[in-house]
Amino acid sequence: MINNYYDAIATLGLAEGASKDEVRAAFRSLSKKYHPDLYKGDNGESFKRINQAYQYLKRNNYSQPISYTYQESTTTHYQETEKGTHSRRRDYYSEERKEKRRKYRERKRKEQEARKALILKIVKKSKLFVYVVLVLNSFLLFDYLMPTEESVSKLDTVQPVVNADGTKGSTYKLKFANGNIFYLGKESTRYLGQAELFRIKKSLLFGYQLSLQDNRNGYEYFNGVNVFKTFAFIIFLQALFLLLFFSAKNPERQLNLIIYMGFCFLVQFALMLMH
Repeated sequence: MINNYYDAIATLGLAEGASKDEVRAAFRSLSKKYHPDLYKGDNGESFKRINQAYQYLKRNNYSQPISYTYQESTTTHYQETEKGTHSRRRDYYSEERKEKRRKYRERKRKEQEARKALILKIVKKSKLFVYVVLVLNSFLLFDYLMPTEESVSKLDTVQPVVNADGTKGSTYKLKFANGNIFYLGKESTRYLGQAELFRIKKSLLFGYQLSLQDNRNGYEYFNGVNVFKTFAFIIFLQALFLLLFFSAKNPERQLNLIIYMGFCFLVQFALMLMH
């Protein structure tokens, strides 16, 4: 059974690419030669094969099948070219992304270095302020731990503290003959009598008023604006911040501690003005 072009064309004794007329002419010539009535050599097998070859070529319009060799070669080359192009494109974009990442990391590194340099510069310039805080709080701590100073004086005047809007506040200012000033709440002042003797306790170094004792009955009043107790808490905070500052190795952490110390210093300064 002939089922391909090459067997069919070989059976008819033709070369590949033979035309329709050449196929017909070869078929007529061979069919006459090998007709069973004339050729007895193979019981008509040759005639059947010639007829099959012709019928196959006739069904396929006598045309030679397309050679896929070139097409496959071209397709393979195209695919390889496409693969190469895609590969080069991927490599290009990969290198481009790597370059962008490298530049981004380099920019971030420079920004971080500039930020660290700026922070370090600020910390170095703030060292003087840190030492001021250290010295001030050392004196305040010394004043807090030292024994109190006591004096006896007569109460001279009792005046309400006037608020910023002109109204009377709930705190009263007590002025004594020796120049000491004490602040008490309104409820406490009603029991005080002018020209009475009072024992005044104050800190030794800065002279902060701590308490006021009535010599008549021994009753003790405490300052309505208790600066000294507030100072004690802030001194503790400042001592903690100073300890962390001098033990810290990171300039950014040191800068944060300087900010905290600055805030506490402002509170201390305000309390000193209140006194």
